[in-house]
Amino acid sequence: MDEARSGEVEYAVYEKVATDATGNVIWAFVAAGLVWLLSKVWLMGAKVCFWGGVVLETVNVLHLLFVTAAGVFVHISDAIVHKKRPGRSWLWAGNVVRLVEVALSLVALWLAAKAVGYF
Repeated sequence: MDEARSGEVEYAVYEKVATDATGNVIWAFVAAGLVWLLSKVWLMGAKVCFWGGVVLETVNVLHLLFVTAAGVFVHISDAIVHKKRPGRSWLWAGNVVRLVEVALSLVALWLAAKAVGYF
C-alpha cells in the first residue's frame, strides 16, 4: 500500500474512533443524568445503575490500555522490521481521542457518584 493510501486508511480509522468516542461520552453524561434523576425517586436503583456504569467504565479503561499496548508493539515492530522511523499517525490521534473519552467518562461517573451520595 502506498503512503498516500495508508494515510487515508489511518484517517478513516481515526474518524471512526472519534465518532464512537463522541457518542460514548454523550451517553456517559446522559447516564449520569439518569442516575441523578433516579436517585431522586429510587436511591437503590440509582446505586445499581451507578455500579453498572463502574463496570462499563472499567471495561473502557482496559480497552484503552490494551489498544495502546498493541499500538506501541506494532509501532516498535514496524520500526525494527521495516527499518522505518516511526512518524506521527492518525492512529495515535485516535488513541488520544480515546484517552479524552475515558477522562470525560470518569467525570460523568464522578457526577453520578455524587448523585447517589458516594461523595
